[in-house]
Amino acid sequence: MGEALMTNNPIPDMIEEFLISSKDSIEAISKVITSGDASHGGRVFFHSYGSSDKKEISFDGSCFFLRTSVEYSSPQLTLEELEGLITARLLEVCVNKLIETNTPDTKDIEEMTEALSRPPSGRVIPFIFETDDVEPDRYSNNPLRSSIVESGQSAFPVATTTTDALKLDSLFLDKYEGSLVSKDEVELVKNSLGITHRYVDFVDHVKLEELSRISERYGLELRLPQLRMPLEVLIGEVHQDPLHKLISSCHSNYETVESLYTLMGRSTKKKTSLLTIPHSPKGYGSKRAARGRLYFSDDHLEKISMHYVTTQLYPNMIDYKDLSVAKCDDSFELDGNRFSDYSFKDTPSSPQFALYALLSPENASIWHGVGEYSGNEILRSYVSLQTSFLNQTILQGLERPRATRQSPVVLNLEPGKMWKHSTYGNIDGGIGCITDLSLFFEKEIKVSPISVKPRGQLQT
Repeated sequence: MGEALMTNNPIPDMIEEFLISSKDSIEAISKVITSGDASHGGRVFFHSYGSSDKKEISFDGSCFFLRTSVEYSSPQLTLEELEGLITARLLEVCVNKLIETNTPDTKDIEEMTEALSRPPSGRVIPFIFETDDVEPDRYSNNPLRSSIVESGQSAFPVATTTTDALKLDSLFLDKYEGSLVSKDEVELVKNSLGITHRYVDFVDHVKLEELSRISERYGLELRLPQLRMPLEVLIGEVHQDPLHKLISSCHSNYETVESLYTLMGRSTKKKTSLLTIPHSPKGYGSKRAARGRLYFSDDHLEKISMHYVTTQLYPNMIDYKDLSVAKCDDSFELDGNRFSDYSFKDTPSSPQFALYALLSPENASIWHGVGEYSGNEILRSYVSLQTSFLNQTILQGLERPRATRQSPVVLNLEPGKMWKHSTYGNIDGGIGCITDLSLFFEKEIKVSPISVKPRGQLQT
């Protein structure tokens, strides 16, 4: 991938096919923009993370912000992540051109191809949303696996995981070389480990290096603006800043908790669904390994009791019996006032995705294979909370990040069309396992808008 720009450019054909296969998604975004429902107020800020620095990037709030994502659960850039990034950029240039002209022609294809070689610009701005509260080997595809466990960090959130004691796992490499990680990626990971102390910076460095090689080889710029949530935001905030206020508001009284439970499809009988998961004094923060319970006294939250227990996480797609693990053991209690008047510095915790996504600037989001590779329930919780929040039927005192009352457009990479390794049939392998990426650029990408019915809407 480090060679000069290839002569036979597959990108124009990719754009032409995408205009047909994903026409409904292109038109769905264009409709929101032309109707004026996508407007924001003020500027929207993102970052570009390098090996040792963090650059701030800002855009006018009137842009249409399109969320895609990559994972911190492995350093290598996966085929699934690459498809999501390319989809985001294709949507960007196709919608921008559709707004400009109703019928893109050959000349427009040339202009869109050129636009893909540059950073995002125009009305649609795609960005990478990175969840930094997950475990470092959540999906059993991390080539550093054994040292993550041995260093005691397997149940840590990635935001607080460090690279000092991490090293390549020889057993993992012997088993998965060529299917989950390639020799080139192993070398890149090895050379990148000593560059930065923070695990999240290390992962970003590896993925960005792979994206740089794609840019050089194919003239396809995929190094998009980035947004880390929720822990990076919470670490940088002070008391009463937006995400702190969100957590405080969620725990303000029993009625609010009950409303949020309803929208998230949870039962209030046992009160074991935590809206934010307190981290252990030992550093544990795995949501899957956490066991908690809310205790109320009359209308206010009295306390939260917590237990962290060793728990299996998820398998990779090559060996479904090979589950990763979050090793932990701790118990503690916290006073309820710590959450109704929240301070991350005093009480580190990880809010649920559907809650902190309320403060993402997104006007649309790309989901990956809902129905086969990702769950319907988390998507429905997301849509239910977004809809009620924007309609001001919950958390009314919080400032909305969007001026629009329209819930973000939900787009889904169709699972039957997603890119898979030609030999192993998996989507979670590193792109270095692919001999010729240009062959995938010739495959159809299909992303479709999906309608999700929100759970019971609350009345004002």
